[in-house]
This record gives sequence, structure tokens and C-alpha cells, in this order.
Amino acid sequence: MCRSVRVSINGKEGFFIDTLDTWLDPPEEIAKNYPHKYYLRHSDNNWVKPVTVEKNPVFVNYFGVVYTDRPVLKGKATFTRVKKWEVKMKT
Repeated sequence: MCRSVRVSINGKEGFFIDTLDTWLDPPEEIAKNYPHKYYLRHSDNNWVKPVTVEKNPVFVNYFGVVYTDRPVLKGKATFTRVKKWEVKMKT
């Protein structure tokens, strides 16, 4: 069962998934409508919200995965800081 939450990250709409088994094989409806996949990292002293959005898988300080409707990273960037994080509603 996929546990996903609708979110907004840096102004982009998407779905957040925190379970490791689901990010390997996301639900079809999420992957189809939100094609941009990013990995999230939390800080060492705050596990409540993400601090970076990254192109490559995160293993240290793993927070979850987000699928967005539009790109979050610009150009060839491999990560960016989370400037705005908002949980919209549970699905």
C-alpha cells in the first residue's frame, strides 16, 4: 500500500512518498502525472522537513522521494535547497 501525501516543494506540485519500497516502484497514476522524481534529505538536527532536493538517491539523512509535475532542478544541477515545503493533504 502506497503512503503518499500531496505536497508543494519550491512552488512545484507533487506527491511525497516516505517508504523505501514504494519509491522503487511508484503507483502508476503518480508516475504518469508527476514524471519528475527527486530524492529528499533532512538535516542532522531536524528530521521534520527536507532541506535538499537531489537528483540522485540519498542514503544518509534520507527523508523520502517526491514526484513533481514540473522540474525542481535547473539545468544540470544535481541538488538545490528546499526553500518552501508545504503539505497539502493526505490521499
